This record gives sequence, structure tokens and C-alpha cells, in this order.
Amino acid sequence: MIATCNFRKNIVGLTADIEKAFLMVGIQDDQRDFLRFLWFDDPSLENPKIIHLKFTRLVFGLRPSPAILGATIQHHLKLYKQSDPEMFKLLEQSFYVDDLLTGESNDEKALAIYHRAKKLMAEGGFNLRKWKTKSLELQRAIAESESVTGSNGASRDNKEDDESYAKSNSKASARTRQSTKTSS
Repeated sequence: MIATCNFRKNIVGLTADIEKAFLMVGIQDDQRDFLRFLWFDDPSLENPKIIHLKFTRLVFGLRPSPAILGATIQHHLKLYKQSDPEMFKLLEQSFYVDDLLTGESNDEKALAIYHRAKKLMAEGGFNLRKWKTKSLELQRAIAESESVTGSNGASRDNKEDDESYAKSNSKASARTRQSTKTSS
């Protein structure tokens, strides 16, 4: 709630989203039994064998998932409490689940937040993307920076589909299932 209240105080608003935020959080090996599910070894067979699988990443949609994501983000931010206290405080109060809601008094300061926040969160494996602001000048500067480095830091064309992980193609899903198989 603090994030939404503080966001309204800024002359130049700035928002972003953590790309695939829940999937960036790994589940410890000893906790994966709580995330077991049954699947078919080959769904195309008439009588497929049922196998046990475990999620290795935080599952979107579970009741505790937003709290676990929040705690993970807070843990990452606390690593910067000593080295960058100003940015630590700003980001600590600016996240609402996986959305960054912040801003500044002018475009120059907001652009500095963009660069610092993007770098700091990337160091924890979180890619801030979908940057939005009503300032056309700031939006152009961000778009230019994103197209040069790509939203994840790699050089690429910035025309990414906004598909969720769940809508990924069946080959990628099959590879994911294969990589998460465990012995029963």
C-alpha cells in the first residue's frame, strides 16, 4: 500500500514490471515435495504411466506466492542497504508484488532511477521491463536504452511478445517437464 501512496506524490511517475517474477524464485530442494503433482509420462499413449513431478520454481497462483516473492525481493534489496541506502529505501517502498511504482520531481532524476533500479534488480536476477511514464521525453530515453541493451541487458530488437510462461509452446513445456522429473 505504501508503494501506491508514494507513487502519487511524484510529478513524474515511473512504473515497471518484473519479468516472470515468480519464475525467478527457485524452490529449495527440501521444500519441493510440497509442490508435487502428477503427470503422464506420454499423454499420447492410450494408457500412459503416471509420474510424480515437482515444481522447482515459485508457482504463480498459490496463496503464499506473493508473500514469498515479496520476501525474496526484500532479501535482495537488503543486500544494498549499506552500499546504496538511498536506492534501497526507494525500492523497498516502491514495489507492489512484482510492479515497481515510483517517480521523481523531474525527468532527469526519474531516468537516473530507471538506470539504477534496472541495474540493482538485474544483479538479483530480476529484469525490470514494461517501463511506463506520461513524460514523452523520459519514455523516449527509456525506449532508446531498452532497444540498445534489450530489456534483459542483452542486445536485441525490443519487439517482445507479452506471452506468459504458461502459454509457452508445447516443445518448451515438454523440455520443462523432462527437466523436472523425479524418481518416485
